[in-house]
Amino acid sequence: MKPLLLSLTFLLSSCALLSKGELGTRRFFSPELVAPAVSTAPLTHLELRLGRVSAAACGSEAMMYRRSQFEVGFDHERRWTEKPEVYLRRALSQVLFEGSGVQSVMRGAAPVLEVELLEFEEVRAPSHVGRVKVAWSLGDERVVWAQQTVRFERPIASSSGDAEGEAIVSALSGALHEAVEAIGQQVSAELSRRSTPAGS
Repeated sequence: MKPLLLSLTFLLSSCALLSKGELGTRRFFSPELVAPAVSTAPLTHLELRLGRVSAAACGSEAMMYRRSQFEVGFDHERRWTEKPEVYLRRALSQVLFEGSGVQSVMRGAAPVLEVELLEFEEVRAPSHVGRVKVAWSLGDERVVWAQQTVRFERPIASSSGDAEGEAIVSALSGALHEAVEAIGQQVSAELSRRSTPAGS
């Protein structure tokens, strides 16, 4: 009986150690720039409510990768510290309300920007790139004024081991920054056009 108990104890302790080891292999990343390039633009008369910011399948905390046009997977050892749409929302707020000087509206009538993160992934073939694809729409409670889908890619530097994760995140961070800058410029331009009286 004692040998059996000793064997069970050894097996349980081994499983516990293995589980801790598996958890220990996980690495956590954030694509946010350490010092975002935000201008000190003065506040304007433009107003905007940042509405729903959602994500498709890429909204997982596990990093998503694409092997082909049709096959995707998740790397459960490389994870985001927050869901990708959280990074997108924070970056949009910085660009629009801090960088462009648009006033953030909390309640009441105002144009609403809604955004969906469609792709936030490492693409492994045919080229090794970080890809970000975002769909946005701007309008009021009655009609959509403008809508567009933007996609940006950044090459992933050739690397291996621990450096590979850093290279993937760096590429995705750059692509996310480009996407947000493009959306910020387009939305600000549309708000300015709508707020300018006809004939002025």
